[in-house]
Amino acid sequence: MSKKKHRNNPNGFTLSNFAADLTMCGAEGHVVSMAIQQIPIDRLFVEEDFQRVLRMDKVHDILRKFSEKKVNPVKVHMEHDGVFSVLDGQHTTQTLRIMGYTHAPCIVYEGLTKQQKAHLFRTQDENKSRMTPYDRFKAATVEADPQCLALKAMLERADFPQGKINALASLRELTAMFDEDTMVCMLHVIALCWPQDALKLRSEIYSGTAELLRFCALRGVEFPFGKYVVRICRFTPKEIFKEFAQEYPNVRQAHSSTSVDVREAMRKVLTRIYNNQLRNDRLPIE
Repeated sequence: MSKKKHRNNPNGFTLSNFAADLTMCGAEGHVVSMAIQQIPIDRLFVEEDFQRVLRMDKVHDILRKFSEKKVNPVKVHMEHDGVFSVLDGQHTTQTLRIMGYTHAPCIVYEGLTKQQKAHLFRTQDENKSRMTPYDRFKAATVEADPQCLALKAMLERADFPQGKINALASLRELTAMFDEDTMVCMLHVIALCWPQDALKLRSEIYSGTAELLRFCALRGVEFPFGKYVVRICRFTPKEIFKEFAQEYPNVRQAHSSTSVDVREAMRKVLTRIYNNQLRNDRLPIE
């Protein structure tokens, strides 16, 4: 990529010298040429009859988070008159245009019919494997993100099944609300209750369990780990969340899953489930 005005680039990042040429055989033996190169942005256009509508809100979102290292090559097709139709990446193209770049890194196709171009646009995402929250979490730990490293250490202390963790955004928020020992106990209790269903858990259950542990500690009540696991694991995460949603519909709809209102509401649901038909070692509600 190049810009009209020079901008300091301490990392020396550039795609200007990167190019490759490929040739592949398309449908019915039709030869399709493909190359990766820098293309002047003023030679790119969009075929609106099969392309999606340009969304400026998405462009503005890319602008806010823009980094040259994250720019994906634009897929284009070389036309007979020396211009290039954009097959994928019109939002990237518009972002670079607004920022003053003169060229865009492009994967350039040649030899496609209009029907083949439309088919490529429609089916281009079929072979993509979307990143899961856990994939992002693992990458963030390698990146040495402090919050993710702290959460990883807690998961290991809690013997939480590797790869069976969800609601990671909420868990990261909870690490700022609860001390490490409470977080580790919460994760360990949940791992014991639903070892096979960890991926089905809602963030509200994590929040409510952590709040229940803190509630007991603040009131000097010894938490009955063994009995709690035995009694709670008889219910699936889905059943518990259903009871929460039915009992506190306004709380669920009006607050985030880690808010104090949600944490308190789910704590009470978990406590009532545990206390049901129990005469001794009942946990306090209020």
